[in-house]
Amino acid sequence: MNIRILMTINAILAIVHGLAFLIVPVFALGFYGMSTGASEQVMGQLFATELLMLALLCWYGRDLTDSAALRAIGIANTIPNGVGVYVTLGATLAGQMNVMGWLGVAIYAGLCVGYAAAHLRLRQAA
Repeated sequence: MNIRILMTINAILAIVHGLAFLIVPVFALGFYGMSTGASEQVMGQLFATELLMLALLCWYGRDLTDSAALRAIGIANTIPNGVGVYVTLGATLAGQMNVMGWLGVAIYAGLCVGYAAAHLRLRQAA
């Protein structure tokens, strides 16, 4: 998969999740079996702002042709997605997230592997 397609998929996932956590944080948190108190709702909405920023970055960055910029985006997405795998896996195994936590693990893992592979391809091409 090329980086343009990966960034498009990432943008779509981020906008959908970002809007859900921003507009209906109780639903979005509940979907993953998490607490829905006032503090958790605020944290969910703050998480949404970062997802929306990521969606815009990926959407507008997908048309870049500069390999150095694309490599930077690849690195900047690989590492946080790897951390996301670790956090969601731990939360799901600990029972802090319900079975839908595995969806989070899968999304983060897929994006981490995709960006790492794209970064390696771009590095070899340079």
